[in-house]
Amino acid sequence: MYHIQPLDTTEPWYSEAAQEKWEKSVLVDLWKYFEEKIGYPDVDGMHDMAESLVDSMPVEGIKDTLDVHWKEQYRFAESFQKHVMEWLETLNISNSSCKKKELLNNKTDMFINFNYTDTLERIYKIDNVLHIHGGLPSCSKIPPIMGHGNKYIIDLYRRKAKKAREEFIEWEESICNAIANYCTSLYKDTDRIISFNEDFFSSISDVERIVCLGISFGDVDVPYLNRIIEEIDCTTKWIAYYYTSEDLERLKNVFGILGISRKFEVFFLHSDEFWDTSI
Repeated sequence: MYHIQPLDTTEPWYSEAAQEKWEKSVLVDLWKYFEEKIGYPDVDGMHDMAESLVDSMPVEGIKDTLDVHWKEQYRFAESFQKHVMEWLETLNISNSSCKKKELLNNKTDMFINFNYTDTLERIYKIDNVLHIHGGLPSCSKIPPIMGHGNKYIIDLYRRKAKKAREEFIEWEESICNAIANYCTSLYKDTDRIISFNEDFFSSISDVERIVCLGISFGDVDVPYLNRIIEEIDCTTKWIAYYYTSEDLERLKNVFGILGISRKFEVFFLHSDEFWDTSI
């Protein structure tokens, strides 16, 4: 559904080099921007599949039959968050150590954690952490929330389904609703998350400095930046750490589009400058 097919090892052209190239492409094309990518499935292919099925089906009861088919076909998406939790539970930080002494037992700063883990609590002994997207049971009462922010595709196919219903095209209504349902099951509702954590955001008006580390702010996370901008004073300084030159360009682009670079004093620093060199 995302045009990333496993290689066929029985093909004569298959080689370790081809496999390595494929794995690198997966890292770049899918995993690196995973949440954004899952919001853009091959909806044309999904639609084409529906059309091919319709040709061999009786008209009577076609919507009910297709609704059942799509529910089975895309049911795997309903287990997505469960698999996220299973993945998180495989992460082992028992051998991790403190790499920033300034953070140890920090009780003065406020923390928003986007990565679901309990590293701040276990390694740095920090208590006041907002796990904005939930996390492991050891650090959050809310299960992990991973997903895309492409609400446009959901609304688009809901509208298409409504139009098909009005025109009595039952199979079209069925597949459009199925596409919308699939995308909804993988959707991260940032507006709802922000509303749920309103107490936190309304308490940051006197923050003097914002430090961003290990996050590139994809489209799905931009609403959090907008909400922060609404609350803080123009004298607040931003320090955004980047790991690669590509990350730097992305951060500069996001901060530029949102007006952060114009409204505030912003520093972009390499992540090596954040960690203690003596450790």
